[in-house]
Amino acid sequence: KGKYLPLLENGKLLKGSNDVKINDAPVMDGFKGTKEDDMIKALSEMTPEVRRYIAEVTYAPSKNKQSRIELFTT
Repeated sequence: KGKYLPLLENGKLLKGSNDVKINDAPVMDGFKGTKEDDMIKALSEMTPEVRRYIAEVTYAPSKNKQSRIELFTT
């Protein structure tokens, strides 16, 4: 909690890395369980050209929209 973990192309988190550099991968916040898995899958299916413009994806459900996300672009 409170630190960034790199996400590999295969959807696995690279744990134990102390020297994390944020590159062309978006930061994900608030996702857990299947919601996290679904977002990782969706991001991995995007072309690198599209994905590079997404800086952050935040899970932001509301009362009427449980699947709501917020995208922050570069």
